[in-house]
Amino acid sequence: PITPPDPIRSANVSSLSPFVIALEPPQAALQSALDSLRALRQSVTDERDALRLDQAARSLAAALDPSLWLDPARLQTGGGQPVFEQTKNAVKRFDELASDSRATIPAATLRFYIARLLEVDRRLAAAAITDAQSAGASQPQLARAVATLTEGDADVTRNKFEEAVADYAAAWGLALKAAPVR
Repeated sequence: PITPPDPIRSANVSSLSPFVIALEPPQAALQSALDSLRALRQSVTDERDALRLDQAARSLAAALDPSLWLDPARLQTGGGQPVFEQTKNAVKRFDELASDSRATIPAATLRFYIARLLEVDRRLAAAAITDAQSAGASQPQLARAVATLTEGDADVTRNKFEEAVADYAAAWGLALKAAPVR
């Protein structure tokens, strides 16, 4: 079976006691990013920075529209593209701010938001690929979806964040098309 690549995570622990590493479902991670962004916005006094943060917050709020989500980890078949478009809009605003030498918000803070949104979009695409695979999708179609997901990962490493979101959206769409109709 084809499995989408996952980023490698590592940690050091001081004992061999059992522990759990859990990720928030994508919808909850998006909500958490929005909540954090709203808190950040309260401390920003520069009008240009505030405007871009407000635009990003509106985009994230639109992406969280419950009608677009099937469950906390998956998008409605017709709801995915709007979610990806809205997260791409937010990523664009954060990237503009991070590149603006006059911005008052640390670039590291803005990169945190970008990384969080890219992770959400990647996980949504990977879930659709996994679902299509479980439903018996054809291997060639799945391979195209996985290749597109991998292109998104490559765009992230090249700091082409909007392109990465577009690739993750395309991978999600290819996975939906690959799934057999029931």
